[in-house]
Amino acid sequence: MNKPLLWVIGATLGCSLISCGGSSSESSNIAPPASISIPVASVGNPFAPVAFNELRLTVDAGPAELSGTNVAAVNALYASVTICPPGGTTCQTVDDVLVDTGSTGLRLLASEVDRLALPEITEPNSGEPLRRCQRFLDGTATWGSVVLADVELGSSKVTSLPVHLIANAAAGAAPASCTTGSAAADVIDLRARGILGVSSLIQDCGLSCAVAARSGNYYICPLRGGTRVCEAAAAPLARQVRNPIASMSSDNNGLVIKLPALPAAGARSVTGSLFFGVDTQANNALGSAQLFTLDFDNTFFITYQGVTDIGFIDSGSNGLFFNSDIPLCTDNVFYCPSGNRMENMEILGLNNRSARISIEIANAETILGAGAIAMSNLAATFDGEQQGPVDLGLPFFFGKSVYVLLEQRSAGGTTGPAVGF
Repeated sequence: MNKPLLWVIGATLGCSLISCGGSSSESSNIAPPASISIPVASVGNPFAPVAFNELRLTVDAGPAELSGTNVAAVNALYASVTICPPGGTTCQTVDDVLVDTGSTGLRLLASEVDRLALPEITEPNSGEPLRRCQRFLDGTATWGSVVLADVELGSSKVTSLPVHLIANAAAGAAPASCTTGSAAADVIDLRARGILGVSSLIQDCGLSCAVAARSGNYYICPLRGGTRVCEAAAAPLARQVRNPIASMSSDNNGLVIKLPALPAAGARSVTGSLFFGVDTQANNALGSAQLFTLDFDNTFFITYQGVTDIGFIDSGSNGLFFNSDIPLCTDNVFYCPSGNRMENMEILGLNNRSARISIEIANAETILGAGAIAMSNLAATFDGEQQGPVDLGLPFFFGKSVYVLLEQRSAGGTTGPAVGF
């Protein structure tokens, strides 16, 4: 699901920055104060040795461009990605790329790799370059070309990976069918330099976009009477933006994200790890974790306060999003209980495995006002609906190992798509 403070970026209509669920949505932009004093300055050891199948992760204040603006990166999970032209040796490392289990594929701001000549991917029948519109649950959308690149994630390298360039000049202006919400075209919009979508899906649209043109997804923009006119186009699976883990030579059945537990007051920064593979190495072993199978929108069933709806686990969302009777803050978006409050939910996978979870909700005005950047208890409404989905965003990841198993790939006797913890 795709989404870019409030945002749900990961959910691509299937969310991820804070507000809705999966790679984004705008929040009330509550920024940390200039002078921060909280009990724990950081959690994790950024200098620990890195395993061959490991990508180091950070939760911090984000790109330098956010400093001095009214936009804050809160609960944003970042990694660094190195990009090269296919077979090339001139490469560029892009920091502050949002890690999003709610969307699929690598999407980078074109301005971050403008010195690289990345070849465009074409639609096979017309020969026209493919363009991609990626819409997120929070109402934002990204537009740009689909290109080929060699991608390095930690020590792992994927060659000739289809990647979405955001706001590159060659793509031109987005068509009206891709501008129904707000455009995310720079670092301030995204609160990141790109999005690394590592959901349970292999392609970002799949068979539905391969067999027919679907408005709001892939496009070509041929010349008509001297003017480029963009129209929806089918995109073969091999030319769609692709989950890089699916193309790795080993440890390619999924991933596990491990982040430390946080104190109730949160932390100014956190370090953690993403390990490629599920149950393929000692560092990604399932142990006692359960896997819950998903539908092809990356969702399971979840019951809260007697109501069953869909739910999803989305590292690209910076809060826990669900509708409740918990008192709201003055912005009518975040929750502000008088004291920390525990809420119980039950997850049910399509494989009939179930688990009860308890999540703690803090007063958002209190913890944000104290200057926390990473919080395990930040929560908000889900678009103000009386009932609705439950987005278990990044706060859910702290203090546990969260697994993502790719579709058509297996681990521990379960075939994906699946998530687990």
